[in-house]
Amino acid sequence: TITAQYTATEGAVTVTIVHADGTVITLPATLGQVLRADDEIASPDGYDYNDWYYYSNGEKVPFVFGETPVNGVITLYPNATAKKYDVAFTGTGVNAASDAVGEGKATFGQNYTVKLTVTEGYILSAENIVVTMDGTQSVRFEYNPATGMLTVYNVTGGITITATAEQLEYTVTFNYNDGSDSRTQKVAYGTAYSTLVTEQPAREGYRFRGWYLNGAPVAEDGSVTGDITLVAQWERESYSVVFDNDGMKTEYTYLYGDTVTKPADPVKEGHTFLGWYWNDKEFNFETPVSDDLDLTARWQKNTYTVTFNANGGS
Repeated sequence: TITAQYTATEGAVTVTIVHADGTVITLPATLGQVLRADDEIASPDGYDYNDWYYYSNGEKVPFVFGETPVNGVITLYPNATAKKYDVAFTGTGVNAASDAVGEGKATFGQNYTVKLTVTEGYILSAENIVVTMDGTQSVRFEYNPATGMLTVYNVTGGITITATAEQLEYTVTFNYNDGSDSRTQKVAYGTAYSTLVTEQPAREGYRFRGWYLNGAPVAEDGSVTGDITLVAQWERESYSVVFDNDGMKTEYTYLYGDTVTKPADPVKEGHTFLGWYWNDKEFNFETPVSDDLDLTARWQKNTYTVTFNANGGS
């Protein structure tokens, strides 16, 4: 067994150095002599050292390596400044507070926070945020959607933040209001109504009046901010029904689907009324109206029997 033997030097003391990152080292020194320790006093990553000091009777005393004699067992502390790093931000549908982005906005060893403001109609989740520090993506961060605060933990270099918010989508339902199935369409937040109401549906016997929203015509200068249902509004077509009785015409107006009211049978001397005819067929008054009608009275001349009485003659 080999045992190292040391001989205490007269006036030998120990100087303790506490670095800004918490690292503690000890150096041998001699009372009354200056201390040289160039390697040991180099600042750790993330800090710049300005000068050194120690405490004596509760007061800070400056200490200069290579100049200040050691006067006892002392502990030296650096006047340290944490390094500042730049923060870059790129956002889609989201903005970062301007006072938290730019040169020297993040401090070494501290947590960096910035408020993100999401554009109306967009949504941002942590999965759509990428944070790098000096190019590496193994960065711990946290995003709170409720407050918009993004926190990057333990800054050790320049920060780059890329946030991509997703545009919200809503369902537009087109109700044709004619018994057919409705149609749905997914659209982005802010889609102009004017781009949605270009369809002009057709319906037999009806005139399309337009698309309505909540009981009123769609305001084409409006835009989608939520799920909506557009309802087609219709107006029944009107048709002319003319009764022609030997050139005497009477006109009425009926709506599509109505049935024509049968008038009282007209009377014409020496004729029998056969009915009202349309396209050479007797009109069925139970037929719903779907077109203009010209109904013509049809007559049949009466026939009579003439009997000649010879009154005894032949």
